[in-house]
Amino acid sequence: MNRAVTRHKMPPSWYGVLGVSPHCTDDDVRRAYLALAKRWHPDRHPRDPVAARRHFMLAGQAYRFLKTRPQRQAYNRYLMRQAGITAPTAKKSGVFAALCDNVREIIWPLAPREKIGTIRHG
Repeated sequence: MNRAVTRHKMPPSWYGVLGVSPHCTDDDVRRAYLALAKRWHPDRHPRDPVAARRHFMLAGQAYRFLKTRPQRQAYNRYLMRQAGITAPTAKKSGVFAALCDNVREIIWPLAPREKIGTIRHG
């Protein structure tokens, strides 16, 4: 028996669609979108309006996902989850807390006991 193999199409990278980096600004995203929208507007491609419409719509979708910084941050978190990478948190937990505790354990015993807690001015 010959079974047809179906391939799952990966969703496009919205950064790649617009041609911007993940560290872009709102203005970068807007300029890239406007350039693509102008380039691929269906009225400018009367010979192949289907392909033009597809590119035009794809640019619009990318712009909707990336137009503001909070949306880009949410999209970046999504990409990191898809890649199996967890984002660091701002809380003093995990590796940072362990590092602080290790430094304290190493440095604190080395300090001279009579000078701990005293400050001399002068």
